[in-house]
Amino acid sequence: MAYDLIVIGAGLAGLFAGCLAARRGKKTLILARGIGGTHVGTGTLDICKGEQAQLDALLAQADHPYNIVGRAALHHALTDFQALCEEGGYPISGTLGKNYSLPTAAGGTRQTGFLPETMLAGDLSRTDPIALANLPGFRDFNATLAAHNLKAAIQTLSLPHMPTHRDAYATDLAMLFDLPGYRDEVIASWKPLLDPSIKRLGLPAIWDWKNR
Repeated sequence: MAYDLIVIGAGLAGLFAGCLAARRGKKTLILARGIGGTHVGTGTLDICKGEQAQLDALLAQADHPYNIVGRAALHHALTDFQALCEEGGYPISGTLGKNYSLPTAAGGTRQTGFLPETMLAGDLSRTDPIALANLPGFRDFNATLAAHNLKAAIQTLSLPHMPTHRDAYATDLAMLFDLPGYRDEVIASWKPLLDPSIKRLGLPAIWDWKNR
């Protein structure tokens, strides 16, 4: 069978390239083995560490990929990516030449250019107070360390139906959050416990890789 385009790899770049090509009328095949980078990625697009001045500097470097494709092509690609995500019900926020500042699991900060709207509340450039949830029994996230480094508050909050026979792992929590109605149950149990001065609550990232 003949194809106009064969894409090797099913990470974010491969899936995006294959989708665009197919939408533009090309007969496209994506080949991959194992899990793609989308399973372990941050969910954000990092264009450059700085903002407009740093982007301009990269665009001016003769051997840099941004210079090779050009500003217009880069802008159009990002616009197409945002439109695709919007269509899929998972909108992405961002503007070329501007960055958001997000917390890391250890309480550091990282810059990113485009992020899901679900992550906007974590932008550290906002001035409203933020607290980190300390989940008793969850061994994969040190909320005390992260809160100290971010100069954030910390609030200990227990999850309903947490495993009691051992420490909990990210897969345990991910499977709980996959249960119908569990998020509403968590909100109902946490809401009366939260400090009213806290406007944002940070939670550790969890996912169930076995079911993805």
